[in-house]
Parts: sequence; C-alpha cells; structure tokens
Amino acid sequence: MASRPLLRHRIRQWWRDLSDRQRDFALNIMIGSLISVLLTPIETTVVVSSLRDTMLTWQVSQFAGTDIGASLAFVDIDDQTHVSSWGSPYYTPRDKLCRLIDYSARAGARAIVVDIDLSAPGPAQRSALKCDSRSEQNAPAKPPASADDVLANYLRAYAAECPTTREGCPPIILTRSVRTSRTDILPNRAPAHEPQPSFLDPIGRDSNTVAFGTANFHVDADSMVRGWRLWEPVCERLQGHALPSAEMLAVAAYNGKDVVKLQRALDVDLAPRCLPFGAQPSALHQAQMPYASITVDVGYPLELTTSDLDRRFFYRFGWASEASARHKGGRLAVVVPAWEITDVDPAQRFNPALLRGKIVVIGGTYADNADVHQTPLGEMPGTVVLLNAINALLHDDHIRKAPWYLRYGIDGLLTILVSMMYFYLPHRTAMISASLLIVALAVTGGYVLLNRGFYFDPILPIVGIQVHEFIGGIESWLRRAGVLK
Repeated sequence: MASRPLLRHRIRQWWRDLSDRQRDFALNIMIGSLISVLLTPIETTVVVSSLRDTMLTWQVSQFAGTDIGASLAFVDIDDQTHVSSWGSPYYTPRDKLCRLIDYSARAGARAIVVDIDLSAPGPAQRSALKCDSRSEQNAPAKPPASADDVLANYLRAYAAECPTTREGCPPIILTRSVRTSRTDILPNRAPAHEPQPSFLDPIGRDSNTVAFGTANFHVDADSMVRGWRLWEPVCERLQGHALPSAEMLAVAAYNGKDVVKLQRALDVDLAPRCLPFGAQPSALHQAQMPYASITVDVGYPLELTTSDLDRRFFYRFGWASEASARHKGGRLAVVVPAWEITDVDPAQRFNPALLRGKIVVIGGTYADNADVHQTPLGEMPGTVVLLNAINALLHDDHIRKAPWYLRYGIDGLLTILVSMMYFYLPHRTAMISASLLIVALAVTGGYVLLNRGFYFDPILPIVGIQVHEFIGGIESWLRRAGVLK
C-alpha cells in the first residue's frame, strides 16, 4: 500500500518541475486523450454515422477502375439480346437460359452463377430449342412440354452426371429470393422469412453441382447498397436454415470447396430457431438466438459478422456505356452479350476461351429490368452489384476494423500533433489547421490504409477538435474573469 502514496508523490513532483509551457502542452495532451475516450459513445449516433457514410462512400468511389475482375466473366442479357433477339419476353426464356449455362460449362468455366429469378414457371408453350446432349440423352420420348422442362431436364441430367466438380462440370449456382413466412416467427417475435419456392427445388437438394444461393444485399437508410449479406436466416415448416449468398457459394466453388459442406456448416452455427406463427416465445428460446460471428472456409478463413463496417465491400468496377465508362469506374474485363451465344451460328461466336477458368455470371442489364440499385459508383444493375461482391469476396476485399495497435497509434499521433498546434498557435488558428491536417491525412494516408481494408475515420477527430476549441474558449474566459491564473 505504501507504493501508491509514493507514486502520487513522484507524479506531483514531476508536475511541479515542469515549466508553465510544458504544463500547457501536457494539459493539451490529457485533454485530447480524454476527449477521444468521451466521444467513443457517439460513434453510433445517426449524425456521425451519416457523416461517416458520406465520407466512406466518396473514398470507396475513388477505387473505381483499380480492378477489372480478371477472374470473372459476364454473360449479359443486354438490350440487343432482350429486345432484338428475344422479342422482349416477360420471362427470361428458360430454353435460351439453358443454352447459356451449357455453353459456359463447355467453355471451361470454374463456376456459373445464374442471377435470374426462377421462382415462377414460364409460359406453357412447347419449346423446339434443344439445350445440349445431356438433356437429349436423358429426355423423355416425347419432346419437352415447355421451355421450363428444357431447363429442368438439363439440370436434372447435369446433377446426375456431375456428382462432383471436374472439367466440364462446374458448379451451377441459382439465385433465389426470400419472402415473409405465413407460418413461422423467430424467438424475438420478428417475422421469419422463407425461400421463394421454385420449380427447380428438387434438383438442387444435396447436389454438389447445382445449388441455390441468395442475391440479397444490405440496403442502408439512404437506399444505397454498400454491404453484402453473406447468409440469410430462413424458416421452412419450423425448420431453420442459413442460406448462403450466391457470392459465397461462387467463391467457395471457384476455390474447389464443397458447397454442400459449406451449407451444412452454416446451418450448424447460424440456423435460426423457428416457432409457429402466433406462439409465445419463452425466455429459453429468446436466449438461444444464434450468435452470428463464425469463420467458414471459402478458400481462406472468412469471418461472418453482422458488424455494419465489416460487411462493406469495395466496388472496383462500375457500369456505363463504353463512351462514358472512364467516368463511371470502367467496365468488367470480359462481357459477352447473350445473343452471341443463343442467336449466332456457333462458328461465328466469340472465343469461348474468354470464359475458361472464370466465374461466369449470367444476368441482365436491359432497360426494362427493374433490378437497379444505388451504389457508391452510381446506379448499377443488380447483376453488376453481384459481380462486384463476388470479386470483393474472392480477394477478401472488404472494409474491416483496424487492429488495436493501429487505431491507438493513429489516435496517439493525432493527439500529439493537435496538441502541438494548440501549444504553438492561437486557438482559432490551431482549430482550422488541425481540421485541415486531419482531412489531408484522411485523403492521403487514409487512402493507403483503405486500399488495404482499414478505414481511418476522420469524423470523430474533427468533432474532438471542435470540443477542444470549446474547452479552450471556456478556459480563456475563466482566465479573463480572474477565476484561473
């Protein structure tokens, strides 16, 4: 116990030995450190979050064009395909979609993602279009009744002949949406969601080469898509599941991982507990809600978290006409109009080697497609958002919280620099200079850190400077009033 009085004595002696200027500098350091601690609770307030979103959106937009998605290829149902070649159908023709899938598989794709809603069956008219030899060999004696049957027969044969991924048998990932369940609720009384049924459901069950994934993204309060939703908790007849996202399945398949094992691993830790609609959840049920922070293997250890910052991914390429692409963030490296596959003689098609070894995403950018979202790079078709998400997940290219030593190191450096400014400059001049310094660091050093995934937040330091100026003004007033000497 004698050590504490001794320590206090030494601190008092050290303080008395300092000159007046040294004490002022030490006080500035202590005030800056105290402000940093006291401002921590306001990090999550609406105003600070909004300012951070604005700053972060601008910073992310500066990285547009720094990556052209070398591991991706986009088979685009564009305006020429949808209007001129296909005649503006209400539904994506399933037989033509089947041909796009088959061509991508035979071209040597590593994985195929179909970003098209296949929940509702298409028109019932017969289709004369043959997809490939798989569907012909396994087709019934009579021709398919509809284009839906062409696609279903193909995928059924594909799942049977390709039990494992190999050359010519890349995984096919079909996207599906979710809807509010009419029969289930979650233990916290929130409405549960269930997968939108599809006529292709029986084919994707426990198949290693045909799987379903969601294409949902986190939409912020300003209607902008900045972050991914890597899984979706759903209920089916009181049975909880964790549906993986299409980008997670695509990256795992690209890296040679078993998508069925991935699905089961998610179910173990993230499947929600489902209750009958109208049931009164018990305290036990409420305590057993899953903790959504686990690590899964998608070719590298990927941490799944619900942190608002950690789920934000980088948009590296945008979407615009060729004439304005340089102003909108460039375009993806390989973009193939779908009509070149479905409506052109095979001998005149593009080079299929462009798709070899890539994640091929099939989707639409035609004008009548309502799937358009606000992003840091402007308006973007949903499939291009998905392409950016796949590209980001493939390279673990997302924003993450900086390690503690980096955070405290930056805070300490800023505290010393700002304190020196307040020590040598008048208060108003120091406030302006310190604010400009932090903005300059955010644009320069912050850019370097952000390119490595670490976000330097300039908002709280700037707020801290304003608080420091306020305290300094009160101190000056007290000195003039004779309260302080």
